[in-house]
Amino acid sequence: MNNQVDIITVTYGNMFPVIKRTVESLYKFTEQPFCLIIVNNGSTDDTTTLSERYVNCKVINTGENLGMVKGFNIGLRTSTAPFIARMDHDVEFVMPWKQRFIKLLETRKKVGMVGPRVIFPNEKIYSALCKFYIAHLPFSFNNPLIFPKFLRHFISSKTHMKEEDNDARFRVVKKVSHVTGSFFLMKREVFEKVGFADEQYPAKNGVYEDLDYTLRVIQTGYKILYDGTVKIVHYSGGELFKKREGSEIEIQQNQQRLKNKWGL
Repeated sequence: MNNQVDIITVTYGNMFPVIKRTVESLYKFTEQPFCLIIVNNGSTDDTTTLSERYVNCKVINTGENLGMVKGFNIGLRTSTAPFIARMDHDVEFVMPWKQRFIKLLETRKKVGMVGPRVIFPNEKIYSALCKFYIAHLPFSFNNPLIFPKFLRHFISSKTHMKEEDNDARFRVVKKVSHVTGSFFLMKREVFEKVGFADEQYPAKNGVYEDLDYTLRVIQTGYKILYDGTVKIVHYSGGELFKKREGSEIEIQQNQQRLKNKWGL
C-alpha cells in the first residue's frame, strides 16, 4: 500500500509562531512518508524558509495574499500522492492520525474523506459529528442534496461548536455530512472527480468554502467519515483577518455564495 500523503496548508500575514507550532506538531505525530506543501500567501517572515528546516517540506511563495481557496488549489496542483490532506495553519496535533485515517479510507471503499474531532484550546468543541437537520423533526441526515434546492432553505447544520468536549459523546466513528476544512484527509480519486475548490468564494481566510467542497464530495457519491478517536486542537487565530477592513462583508458574501449555489 502506498501511504504517501501530501498535506497542504495555506498561511498568510506573518504569523510564523503559529505555523511553526502547527508544523512541529505535524512532524511529531505523523509517520513518514508525507510531503508538507506550504502555500505562503505573501508572508515575509521565516515562513518563507520553512522548507530548509524540515525534510519533505515544500514552500510555495506566492508573493501576495491570494486567499485560502486559491492557495489550496495551488497546493492541489502540486500534489501527486494517493492521499491528500487539507490543514489549517493554526492547528496542533496531539496524537498520531495518519495510519488510522488511511486504514479507514482503504477498508471502507465508499468513504472518500475522513476528519477528526476538532477542539479549541479550552477543551470545547470546534467541530464534531456534523449533521443536517430540519427544526422540530426527530431525525437528522447526512445528505441534504436529497431534497430539492428550494426546500433546503429549511435545513440547518450543527457542528456542536463550543459545547463541552466529552469522550462518551464524541469519541465515535460515524458517517457524517461534513468535516471541517481545519483538517481532513481524502483519497486522490475524490479530488480527481470533485476537482479544485471553488474560487468564487471571496473571503481571504476561507469560510463556508470547505462545506461547499464536502457537499461536492457527497454529490459524487462518496461518504464522509468522522473519527472522534483522533483529536486535534484548532486555535482559530485569524486575528489578522478579523482586523482587515471588509472581512465581515466577505464572510457574508461567502455565505450568500453557498446559499445561491446549494440552497443552504
